[in-house]
Amino acid sequence: AVADRCRRAGFFCAEFFHRDWRRQMIEAVVFESTYNLVGAVHKHVPVSEVHEFFGGEVDDMLYEIQRGLRGHLAVTLLSGFEERMAAYAAAQKRSKTDNRLSSCSGSSPYRNAFFY
Repeated sequence: AVADRCRRAGFFCAEFFHRDWRRQMIEAVVFESTYNLVGAVHKHVPVSEVHEFFGGEVDDMLYEIQRGLRGHLAVTLLSGFEERMAAYAAAQKRSKTDNRLSSCSGSSPYRNAFFY
């Protein structure tokens, strides 16, 4: 009912089964935590360069998190999540002369080509 009202008002509203939504949100949280943690550990490396320089370390962390999710929360990330996260990180690269706010960069954490 809520989704129908949103659509009639002209808003985008996607409906997901709760397990699919949970998987997508967990994948987004895993991306944010893994890439930002590795970037912070290595002297504040930008997210766009983390996989480029520390891809092995990121992949190891992702596999460990995947194993923990599968055993603890009974959630399995969809196949190809490593490549999807690496592509999303690379898409975050902005030119040094671009002084727009990150919220204005056209990338939304909820609706973009990488996290459905």
